[in-house]
Amino acid sequence: MRFDLIALFGVSVVASALAAGSSGSLKITSLPGLGYPGQTVHTESFHVVRSLKEWNDLSLSSVSNGSSTSREQSLTIDVDFAKYTLLLVALGTRPSGGYAVTIQDARDDGTVVHVSVLEVRPRGPECAATAIMTHPTTAVLIPRTNKAVRFEIESADLDCRSFRSSVGSRNP
Repeated sequence: MRFDLIALFGVSVVASALAAGSSGSLKITSLPGLGYPGQTVHTESFHVVRSLKEWNDLSLSSVSNGSSTSREQSLTIDVDFAKYTLLLVALGTRPSGGYAVTIQDARDDGTVVHVSVLEVRPRGPECAATAIMTHPTTAVLIPRTNKAVRFEIESADLDCRSFRSSVGSRNP
């Protein structure tokens, strides 16, 4: 389990480096712990939130769909929508733990903002994961935009053997 966390941290660091170094890339600010308000998302879902009203509408729709989250909790968010656009991505239901989703890059081509989304999937017996279904989500801020946003999804298999082989090894 600890190696899965290290792997996910590594993916996050690589994603941040890619976002900071690519030409035409927009600055991405990760929002750990923020996901879809008051709900577990069972299907793949992508949202662009540009205002508190849009956030409230998304929150209220989750509350009206039987969420146990109170209305007051679901409406609370500390984002300056005059400066930022919030991007939310949910992978939907996955069969076990070990899955992750990250936004690697956001590029403005002058007409459309292209958002690179990476799904990381655990593969092989070396990947220890919980046997419970999960619902990976991610949320980030990009500089305020009114342009269309296009999410581009890629998947990568995480080969945990490379992490296992480095355990206990010493550098000479």
